[in-house]
Amino acid sequence: MQVLLSKLIPMFIYPLGLVSIILLVTLLWLLRRRQTGPALLVSAASIIILVAGNGAVAAWVYRGLESQYPPVAVEDLPSADVIVVLGGGLGIPLPPRIYADLNSASDRLLHASRLYRAGRARHVIVSGGNVFPQEGLAGESVYAAQLLTEWGVPEQAIIIEKESRNTVENAALTKRILKQRSWDSVLLVTSAAHMPRAVQAFERAGVPVFPAAIDYVAVNADRPEILDWVPNVGSMYIITLALKEYLGRLWYQVRG
Repeated sequence: MQVLLSKLIPMFIYPLGLVSIILLVTLLWLLRRRQTGPALLVSAASIIILVAGNGAVAAWVYRGLESQYPPVAVEDLPSADVIVVLGGGLGIPLPPRIYADLNSASDRLLHASRLYRAGRARHVIVSGGNVFPQEGLAGESVYAAQLLTEWGVPEQAIIIEKESRNTVENAALTKRILKQRSWDSVLLVTSAAHMPRAVQAFERAGVPVFPAAIDYVAVNADRPEILDWVPNVGSMYIITLALKEYLGRLWYQVRG
C-alpha cells in the first residue's frame, strides 16, 4: 500500500493532476450556478484529459498499431540485400550536447546492428536527415551511422541517406540507392507503431520490404488499475504518437 500511495499521490500534484482537479472544481461551480454552456465546454475538456490520460486507453490505442507487425526473432527473419533503418532514434548534438543522445526509439539502431551482426544482410542504409536545417550539424543519419560503427557495424557496410525529412522521403530516397546498387530485398527496421505507415510509404514507392519491427511500447505489465484512471502525461504522449500515425496514414490516402 505504501508503494501504491507513493505512486498515486504525486499524480495529483503534478501539473496535469492539478489541472484536472481545477477543471472538476470549475465544473461543479458552473453547474451550481446553472451556466450550462461553459459547463459543457469544461466537461468536454475534462473528458479529453481523462480519456487521453488514461493508461489503459493509451495502451489499447497504441497496441492497435503495434499489433499489425508482431515482433519476429532475429533468427526467424529472412536474409536480405540490405537492412534499412529509419531515423528518429536519436537527438543530434545540438548545444549544449557534444554527442548525439539516444531517445526512446533508439531501439531501431540497436536492432539494425543486431540484424547485421546476425548476418541477415551485408549492408545497412541509415535513412533520415534533419526536418529543419541546423547550422554546423549534419543530418541525423550521419550520427546514427557513427553509433552503428560503435556497435559493431563496419563503416564500409553503412550507406548514409541524410536528406529525407519524413517517411515518404525515406522511401523515395532509399529507392534511389537500391536502384543504383541493384538491391531488391529489404529488411525494414523502425518502431512497431510506425511500421504500418512506413510499409505503406515504401510499397507506394515501389519498394517491397520485410518488416523487422522493434520498440514496442504497449506491453503487458502488472500494476494497480487505479493508476490508469489518474490522468498522466505519459499516456497523453502515447495517444499523441498514435494520432500522429493515424493522421499520417490518412494524409497518404488523401494525397494518393
